[in-house]
Amino acid sequence: MGKGITRFHCVIWPAMLLAAELPPPRAVWAHGYVQWSGAKMSKTAGTAVTLGEAIDRHGADALRYFLLREVGFDNDGDFTWERFDARYTADLADTFGNLVSRSLAMIHRYRAGTVPRAERSIGSRFDSGVRDAVAVYQDWMNANRLADAAGQFIAIAASANRYIEEQAPWKLAKEERQAELDVVLASLTRTVVRLAILAYPFIPGKAEVIWGLVCPGLPLTAKSFEEAVLGVEGRTVGKPPILFPKPRLAPA
Repeated sequence: MGKGITRFHCVIWPAMLLAAELPPPRAVWAHGYVQWSGAKMSKTAGTAVTLGEAIDRHGADALRYFLLREVGFDNDGDFTWERFDARYTADLADTFGNLVSRSLAMIHRYRAGTVPRAERSIGSRFDSGVRDAVAVYQDWMNANRLADAAGQFIAIAASANRYIEEQAPWKLAKEERQAELDVVLASLTRTVVRLAILAYPFIPGKAEVIWGLVCPGLPLTAKSFEEAVLGVEGRTVGKPPILFPKPRLAPA
């Protein structure tokens, strides 16, 4: 809830519940205000934004991600069209969406859509780094630090994009270093599987699309996490769509 209504929900409402011999809430989470460049949104000033306008611009997932990333429990958040566009482009399109598209496209280009078996990819330096980063994400989520958790799953995607540039799978394919290429492709697919679950609280629609590409037939639940990650080799993956298109936008 917004911080402006905490008096009712933290004082009056619990008192009413106790008077009725009903249990009060164990915790109340109040978030900051969504402002326009540090000031209250105003129709008169032309800075009011409707949900419909924001969703039409980049979709419901993108708006959900932006608000969870930008507005914390201990701070107000700024919304402008420029900030929304920049966060959408940098985080979702250029980092996360780019990783998924590149990874699955290379599985199709080099292995006809089937994830290669590469046991050495499990426990590799890159794989260990991703698992450590996932543990940090879990700590943030357990502490209800949603903005930090959102930034963490994007950071994992960014590290995987760097891994692609460092390993240069196109070069490995050209030089016929097949075993090394298999390790890279399996590692990337495993990372995409992990990220589909990590992204789900923030962009559930897109996360389900990605999950359907890499884990067909498996439910997207926390219980299936390890099964999906460890069983990735030999799985046939779908061809990646454009997850986060970048339309030409005029400033709102």
